[in-house]
Amino acid sequence: MTITVNHLALETTDVQRAQDFYRRYFGFRKVDESGPDGFLTNNAGFVLVLEAVDSPSGPPGVFHFGFFLPDAGDVRRLFGAMKSDGVRFEQELVEGTNMRGQGTVLFFCLDPDGHKIEVRA
Repeated sequence: MTITVNHLALETTDVQRAQDFYRRYFGFRKVDESGPDGFLTNNAGFVLVLEAVDSPSGPPGVFHFGFFLPDAGDVRRLFGAMKSDGVRFEQELVEGTNMRGQGTVLFFCLDPDGHKIEVRA
């Protein structure tokens, strides 16, 4: 039996704003264009559920989720686009070597509701 994580639910104070963010930067689209807002999917079939709340409770301390991009150039381009659009960052672009001696390029940004996102190649 193979078990795969297939969805994530996030609290948001503005579903449309959050949808726009994940559509613009991470290629999500509505699960069903005629269906309700807040249900997005990507090409891998992962579902992102955006739950409307008046005041987000906030994630636990180290909680974050991430997106792996195909190569370092993709990470640099996305970082540049986000930076020029005024997206908030917890850690700006870092390039270096990981513990296995492999090159790594990554950054941590915050979505409009403050959820921490790791982006790396």
